[in-house]
Amino acid sequence: MRPERGAEHKTLLQRFFPQLNVTRGDAGSTPQITDPDQIIGLAQECETLMGTSQDLVVELEHNQERLRDLVQAILRGASHAEGSVTSEPRDAQPRVADPAHSAADPKTAVVAWMFGSFRFDFAGTRIRHWNGQRSEAILKYLLVQAPRPVSADLLMDTFWRDASPDHARRNLHQAVYALRKGLRTESGSETQLVVFVRGHYQLDDDLGLWCDVHLFQERMRAGRVAERRGALDSMVDCYQSAMELYTGEFLEDSMYDEWASIHRESLRAEFQRAAQRVGCASLASGRSDMAIDASRRMLDVDPCDESAHRTLMEAYTLQGRRYLAARQYDECVKTLADHLGIGPDPRTVDLKETLFNTE
Repeated sequence: MRPERGAEHKTLLQRFFPQLNVTRGDAGSTPQITDPDQIIGLAQECETLMGTSQDLVVELEHNQERLRDLVQAILRGASHAEGSVTSEPRDAQPRVADPAHSAADPKTAVVAWMFGSFRFDFAGTRIRHWNGQRSEAILKYLLVQAPRPVSADLLMDTFWRDASPDHARRNLHQAVYALRKGLRTESGSETQLVVFVRGHYQLDDDLGLWCDVHLFQERMRAGRVAERRGALDSMVDCYQSAMELYTGEFLEDSMYDEWASIHRESLRAEFQRAAQRVGCASLASGRSDMAIDASRRMLDVDPCDESAHRTLMEAYTLQGRRYLAARQYDECVKTLADHLGIGPDPRTVDLKETLFNTE
């Protein structure tokens, strides 16, 4: 242990030791401390006491927020209070409101765009400033899960995996407190968005949430149902409406968050599946323009998707523009070589031979 560190702590302790002596039963005496280890030990004891005090303050703030939740639940009616406070956490499918309907009630509007850059409206106000990145990240996580509750343990493991349980819990309480405070400050609304129910955090779904990701997933489910039933026109309509919502990668401003990356890959795969189905169904029904649009969007997301290249080759041939089909094949070969260092799939080569050798 370096002597200069001990000297620094000794100087600080001598300034405040009369107050410390009161708690140690030595009031009125002036200590003579020369051992740096003793000085460091006392300094660490002080730091521990300060940390404990901070924990108590954070816990008090957290309890105040929980009390606010309980009061609001009671004011919404005794029957609702019983369902929201004393029951097990709810596990329902997301209730997706119409954005126009949500915007008509500015006191309760909760609108979130998560494809592309994150945008969030609360109580009729675009929230632009956040009290820390973790606060914003927790809101994004709760939005994706809404209205399903998320346990405090899962949030701590997601955002503070390497921290001790006590530090992770303190960080979570601070982040949620900062999130609630920031929303009140930015929107001017006292409406509580984030509620705490039996060890779980969730968004109050009574406020009516519109989220592009939720609506995308809802329309994808409807498209799969139509596909299984063989209702191809309905399938195309559902998948196309889902594709319209996919205006960019999921949370492009959170590219390095592990939890967001998992959702991003899943949503990208869903989009590619929808576009591929629309392209194939449109091609089969002779709607080549629609097939071209869907396939081009697939290539915007993944330039190496050979199924999209093949659909384009067939669609251009169907339109009598075989030169564009040949150009598309060349583009496919070059893209695969540049990005992956491989050649085209045999199916792509066979399609080229079939299309270009047919008189």
